[in-house]
Amino acid sequence: MAHEPEINYSILPLVPNKHMLEVQCTIAQPITAGQILKLPAWVPGSYKIRDFAKNIVSLHAKNKDQDILVTKIDKHTWQCEPCKGPLTIHYKIYLGEFSPRGSYMDHHQVFITGAQIFLQVVGQEESQHDLAIAELAEKKYRAWKVATTMPVKKINKKGFGRYLAENYFAVIDHPIAIGSWQELDFTVQNIPHQIVLTGSVLKPDLERLTHDVAKICAQHAAMFGDNLPFEQYKFLVNIIPNGYGGIEYRACSVLECGSEQFPVINNNIITKDYRSLLGLFSHEYFHLWNVKRIKPQAFAQPDLTHEVYTKDLWICEGITSYYDDLALVRSKIIGTDSYLELLAATITRVFNLPGHTVQTLAESSFDAWIKFYQPDCNTPNVVVSYYTKGSLVALVLDLTIRQLSNNQHNLDQIMQAMWLWHAANPEKGFVPGDFEKLTCDITGLNLHKYFVAWIYGTEMLPLANIFAYVGIEYKLQAPEGTSLGVKLSDLKLTCVYTDSAAEVAGLMPQDELIAINNIKVTSKDLQTMLNRFSPGDEINIHVFRRGELLKFELILDKPIAECKLKVMDDATDVQQTMLRSWLS
Repeated sequence: MAHEPEINYSILPLVPNKHMLEVQCTIAQPITAGQILKLPAWVPGSYKIRDFAKNIVSLHAKNKDQDILVTKIDKHTWQCEPCKGPLTIHYKIYLGEFSPRGSYMDHHQVFITGAQIFLQVVGQEESQHDLAIAELAEKKYRAWKVATTMPVKKINKKGFGRYLAENYFAVIDHPIAIGSWQELDFTVQNIPHQIVLTGSVLKPDLERLTHDVAKICAQHAAMFGDNLPFEQYKFLVNIIPNGYGGIEYRACSVLECGSEQFPVINNNIITKDYRSLLGLFSHEYFHLWNVKRIKPQAFAQPDLTHEVYTKDLWICEGITSYYDDLALVRSKIIGTDSYLELLAATITRVFNLPGHTVQTLAESSFDAWIKFYQPDCNTPNVVVSYYTKGSLVALVLDLTIRQLSNNQHNLDQIMQAMWLWHAANPEKGFVPGDFEKLTCDITGLNLHKYFVAWIYGTEMLPLANIFAYVGIEYKLQAPEGTSLGVKLSDLKLTCVYTDSAAEVAGLMPQDELIAINNIKVTSKDLQTMLNRFSPGDEINIHVFRRGELLKFELILDKPIAECKLKVMDDATDVQQTMLRSWLS
């Protein structure tokens, strides 16, 4: 007879309009010296301290009918007085963060991020963990059901009942959605997949969305070979105004998007919004391999109470960001021109911000906790994104390998080798230097100088040369007009770029633009006014700074140069062959 799990969580009957979740955690055999409990401070996949314990409203413990003293040790740690089991912890948590990284509850739905909800029973993390979810009693919630990829123990048709996870890290790696929604089903390699849509969209073409997402998933799965590493997969999608983002889990992902991003019935055009949505699906699905399984050693079983550092987030997110859009063209959902438009936009975004000359990719990865995830008005000047620049390094590395090996090797092979390495070492993550060594071993190339320059240095990537190899013309050209060299929100300066016209003149973040040459400025007509001048012209600018009216003399800059990519009209047969090889 199978033993009952040592750790049992119960989500008590929900009262959605109170936004408060009641949870019980029963520990069969508490630690003799007094059981210690912790709640994570961050969620894997999002490298920011979020201090989830701040949402716990009350917590108390009982041993049978006896109250047990609980002492709070620090902001997210509690210790119970010694007792013989079972020990039951009852606690309430406020659910008010509507995001892929948080938990939320209202009359419409309940969404649970395990790291925010389930207490970690210290010393018993490797025990089996059981979760019971009680069905709602009120009639108006009769249609509600549960969506999760957590292994089932015993549930009813709506998913309420008991689930079983092999350890603590598994129980927090399966988010839970409770509510009513639309379900879109498809299979990849005979494994059931499902898109769970919560929210409203006008006339969405859900058949097309399902078809396209299935093609993307099949593309990624084919790259990594047969035998998908899960028994089911779900995309849990929340539709909210202007939403965009996601986070990965071991057998699902949580996405947030706007209704405008969905395809419309009887309209076969792939809009930029829909293309962006497909890129998000693609990105999170690729994480099934890269991050959830192929991961830095620091993330193998991380301490979730404090920051965990690695210099390799560019591998986790940059390479994933490279393959997310590449999969769209490889699966023939978008064409070459559309893909080049996406690449050009990324190049423009990265290399026109000063941060790429200041921070290396390794530094960006290491300092994600305090810089990338906590941006301020100076962030564009001193920080480079390990997502976007990481994707460009992956691109250049891929094409460099192809060029130096006469197209015998490529980045696909490196990622496949990383996957095979993980299969042989499932409990072990890679350490700094492993990716470079594997790349050099497989290709037979000495690529050390490129890793030093592109990842540990701030050298400009050889984009023009590497694009020419595959027959793509690379241009940087500035549009007509002039620029202040600032980032604006309405008329407030949110960033003043290093060495820009605004910085030289003395403008600062939080200054509010009032007038140019004594004429009132509005956010609607600012650029039209600036375009009346030429680069090098001097203007007077009035701003409010902390309530004080100030005047500055400013010499206008050229606008930021934009990258333009197109297939060469006179591409040789060799270049055309290389292009097809890369994009197929």
